[in-house]
Formats: sequence, structure tokens, C-alpha cells
Amino acid sequence: MRITVKELHNLVWSMPMTSVAEKLRVSDVAVRKICVKHKIPRPPQGYWQRQHRKGEVSAINHGIAEKIIVINSPTAEVTVATNDVYEFPKAVSALLEKGVSTRLSNGSKVCMQAMEKGYPDRYGFLRLRQDVPRRVLVTKAALRRAYLLSDWLYQLAPLLDFNIKPQKKLSGNAAFALEMNSISIDVTIKERVTRRAIPLKERRDRYGPEFDFLPTGELSILYEGTWGASQTVSDTKSLLLEQQLHLVVQKLIKCRDLSFVKSAEFRERRRSYQLQRREVVREKLIADYADQRRRNFLAMKDEVQTNRSMVDFLTSLGAQKHPNLGEEFNAWLKWANEEFTLPELFIVQRHNEQDLEIVRQLEVLKDVLVEDDSYPWPD
Repeated sequence: MRITVKELHNLVWSMPMTSVAEKLRVSDVAVRKICVKHKIPRPPQGYWQRQHRKGEVSAINHGIAEKIIVINSPTAEVTVATNDVYEFPKAVSALLEKGVSTRLSNGSKVCMQAMEKGYPDRYGFLRLRQDVPRRVLVTKAALRRAYLLSDWLYQLAPLLDFNIKPQKKLSGNAAFALEMNSISIDVTIKERVTRRAIPLKERRDRYGPEFDFLPTGELSILYEGTWGASQTVSDTKSLLLEQQLHLVVQKLIKCRDLSFVKSAEFRERRRSYQLQRREVVREKLIADYADQRRRNFLAMKDEVQTNRSMVDFLTSLGAQKHPNLGEEFNAWLKWANEEFTLPELFIVQRHNEQDLEIVRQLEVLKDVLVEDDSYPWPD
């Protein structure tokens, strides 16, 4: 698809990023990358919520040039399914046709245990069994819907080859997690709440939770995948989550695919950093081996000079005339020669062997590729 930078800029500032991605048939991640590459400013966080409250979209002009760019297929940017046409497995299609049940199944114990660790308080909010209230999950009125939706997702998970993992740490938001190979997706079901705007004078001395939140009855499902991948499905004015089950499955598949891509990108970045670090380590090791060769030679020089000095000293001592000393003195000199001197060739050969080993390791290090994991890199 051919599009100018200005046209892309106008799209980005006329609708949310996900809508732009669907229009261009690429992922929202790909759209962000293209904006960064061509220096197209993007709306700040919370921009579309503010525009929605205003009821209009303000025209924005950043003086973007009419440069043409080419947007390729989704796989050119990121291999994530971006359209809303999915061919679900037969078992998933059957579950979609069945819809959300009116009662919990016998196999949803994990889901029930995770969500029932909280309790609805007298104000209708779900709290943990602790003294200090935590984050709101759902109100008492919406709790049954959350149970049934969680139960339906619990039945869906194995049909998409997910394993269900009980929540590691209960913090008031995630009901359970889905695992597949190297990725994990936390599933959050919660009700949207708003702050109550009650004047302080009307509160008097009452500061209970009933003055903090106003329930809306609107549920949302949030999928939080690996390395920042996330998707959200919420009640709309015309459709409840129970009527958007196809979208619930599609968002889960999108989050799964994006999680795999994010994981692959992370592994690629980590591998790139590892190879760069190995190159630095190799240069340092080469310098260390060169320094070892110099120190080995200087050590050989010092040892030979010390040995020669001792030989010269003992030779001169034996050449002097000592009329009062006899065979005992000669035996003493012989012992000193054996104790303090070595054949010079032996010293040179020993250091030469050490040098050959250093050179061998140096040559191997110069020839080895940084991608070779079999080499004992000091990582």
C-alpha cells in the first residue's frame, strides 16, 4: 500500500492507533514503528479519552511533508494477525455457538479458587481477605458475570493449546494466567468504575469506600502477554462481552501472536547484545594474551640472568685457591650447583612451551566466530 507521510499523519490524529492499523491492514506495533521511522508525532496517552468526552476530534496540523511511503504486508513489519477474519478450530467454533453458560461447570475450580479469594464487601466491591482494601475487581452485581466469563475462558484455553496456571500472587486484578511454550498471558476481568464527586462538606466524618468509587456495571477482559503485549475487550453501549465472544477469542489470539513476536524480538536483542559483548571480550582477551607473551619472555630473561649469575659466582668460587679446604668444599660447591642452577636450555624450553600454548589460544580466539556458543566465552 502506498501512502504519503501526511496522509498517515492525518489518520493517526483522526482515530486511535488500533483503528489505523485495521485500516492499513497491519498491526498497531507496525504503525508505531513507521511513525517513529518517519518522525510522525503521535497523540499522547489519554488523548482519545479526552476527545471522546469533548464529543469531537480536533484538527491537528504539524506541517508534515508530502513524502510517499510504502506499507508492506503485515509480515514485513511484524508477524501478527491483524484482520478480524479467523478460521477457528471446530471445537472453538462449537464453544462460540454454545456461548456463556448460565451456571459454572465442574471443571472451573482453578478459576473459582482464584476469584473467590476476595469477597464482596457491604458496599458491593470485591476485597481481599486482609485488613487494608485493595484494588477493585468487580462489584457484587457484576461478580456472577465475571464468574461465568472466566469459566468460559477456562473452557476455551485448552482448545487453543493453552495451559492454565493459578495466579502466582493475588493482587486484586488477574484471575488466572494462560501459558504456551515460552509465553504467559495474564487474564484480568474487572468492572470499570468511576470516582464519586461528592463534596467534602457532604461527607462530614464519613470516609468509607462508598465515597471513592461508582460502579458502572461494565466489564472488561484484559490480556497482558509477554514483554508488553496486551489486548482489551470491553462492554459497549450496544453489546455485552457475552455477545462479543468472537472478539474475545480474536483478541486472545492477537495477544498470543504478539507475545511470540515480542519474545522473539527480545531474544534477538539479547542475542545481539551477547554477540557485541563477546566481540569486546575477544579484543580484551587478545590484549591479555599479548601481555602474557611479553611477561612470559621477561620472566624467562630474568630467570636466565639469575641462573647465569649464580653459575658465574659458583665457577669463580671454585676457581679460587683454598688451601685449608679440601674435598668437603668441593662437595659443597657441587651441591650448590645442583640446588641453585639449572641448564639454560631447560629454562628456555619451558618458557618456549608456555609461549607456544599462548600463541595457540591466541590463534583459536582470532579465528572463532562470536556466534560460536561452543567456545568457552566468559559470559
